Amino acid sequence: MRGSLRQGRRTQRGAAFFAALGLIGTLACTTIGPSLSQRSAKAAGPYPTDFRETVNEWIERDFFDLAHVRSLEVSTPIPGMAKGLFDTEPTFGWFSRVVFRGTDGIGTSTGKLYYSVLIRDDQVVASRKHSS
Repeated sequence: MRGSLRQGRRTQRGAAFFAALGLIGTLACTTIGPSLSQRSAKAAGPYPTDFRETVNEWIERDFFDLAHVRSLEVSTPIPGMAKGLFDTEPTFGWFSRVVFRGTDGIGTSTGKLYYSVLIRDDQVVASRKHSS
């Protein structure tokens, strides 16, 4: 009986030691270096000078079948990053949410279209369509 109590205490001490070691390792890894948001803010580059105009140019370039854009909403850009399916390195820039309605060449409404765009050096370098 006495031997099993000693063995149990040793096991508890060992488990506590490894738990403490894991906690210290986790804390060390999370506090070394800047966070992702700090890195993306630094790597995003300069703030877009006229992000609404940049988005308008993107819509005109990429949505050639739209005859008219109505109710354009562009959120204030925030630092962020995008990584494509085959990209090895992320692209940093300024994310903005874009919501608009449009009509095509024959006057049919497109409904609301939702996009996230990544702006870098006053150009839309990535975009992603959302359902809402």
